[in-house]
Amino acid sequence: MTALTIRLHQKDSVAIALQDLEQGQYLPDHDITLTTQVKRGHKFALSAVAAGDKLLRYGQIIGQALEPIAVAKGDRAPVAGLNEYAQPNTTPGFIYMDNPGYDPASVTGQIASGANLIAFTTGRGSVSGFKPAPGLKLAINTEMYTHKAEDMDINCGDIITGGVSIADKGREIFETLVAGASGKQTKSEDLGFGGAEFVPWQIGAVM
Repeated sequence: MTALTIRLHQKDSVAIALQDLEQGQYLPDHDITLTTQVKRGHKFALSAVAAGDKLLRYGQIIGQALEPIAVAKGDRAPVAGLNEYAQPNTTPGFIYMDNPGYDPASVTGQIASGANLIAFTTGRGSVSGFKPAPGLKLAINTEMYTHKAEDMDINCGDIITGGVSIADKGREIFETLVAGASGKQTKSEDLGFGGAEFVPWQIGAVM
């Protein structure tokens, strides 16, 4: 019989689907019934997880629950679609878009596709704005954030330098995104950046 799931370590609080699993499907190896659909390669909880509980995989801590997770509930949203560059998006959910690695051209395509809020991670402190959509800049190291705090919305480096938990940082990012979506100006908007970053991708190699 083909295995449906795998649990990598006896201490693990999650298992991994080896094929697409349906909501309501009974898994005899774990004596549980799935409460959500779980796509192949995704994890699901083997027991109820409270907010703040550690999640174990390989017998090691891999994260912390930001909210309660029901037994047999999948942990990730499935990919809902794959868009061509700047293709208008009509499908709700998690969407991939084919775009270049050049940031201004990439974000131009995302906004053309329908994105109305940009979360932009940067390690070098790119001086960017993405009119007409607000763009939140997430600095990935504290040293750069310290030098460019007037243009960075969030310092993610304090996970390492300040002992901030991933859960707390995730909550900060989420709340900042909600504030930006609700009308609070981002740092790049305050500085007036973004008027020169409309860069459609000319299909081909990008330097």
